[in-house]
Amino acid sequence: MIKIRELELDDIREVKLWLNDPIFRSDFIPFDREISEVSFALLLSNSINKKSSENFLVILNNSTLVGLLLCIKPEKFDYCEIGYYVVPEERRKNIATKALSDLVDYVFKNYRVLRIEVGTSSLNFASQRLVEKAGFTREGIRRKTLFRNGKWEDSYLYAFVKEEP
Repeated sequence: MIKIRELELDDIREVKLWLNDPIFRSDFIPFDREISEVSFALLLSNSINKKSSENFLVILNNSTLVGLLLCIKPEKFDYCEIGYYVVPEERRKNIATKALSDLVDYVFKNYRVLRIEVGTSSLNFASQRLVEKAGFTREGIRRKTLFRNGKWEDSYLYAFVKEEP
């Protein structure tokens, strides 16, 4: 059973191990790619203590930690940006689809926003299918936003807009 919940202190040790996965480092981390384990742990702790605009949630498959979600509410703006990561051995099992759908519900319940944004690499077709399956609409292209493998890549901007009641 797939479930999401807010990050807890006991999760930090395991989540820090994901820093060794290059996909986690290049696609998920929305800040300096060279972040240290100590800095990353501090960022996660600040999220738990509500001292940060970044709110981390974990994805559980039964009781096993299999992924991480991120919700950022930029100050002075009325939308949230999200990100997601699933450990390699749990990919292609519809875990991210369920978690992303639950994250959308979580954001609309916990933040006063009508819009959620997510970006994907223009080369990451699996991620594009995932966000579209979760109800996001591609709104545009952001040129040369990701530097990987020695070259610049474009990214797509997707949004989920909640209709006002």
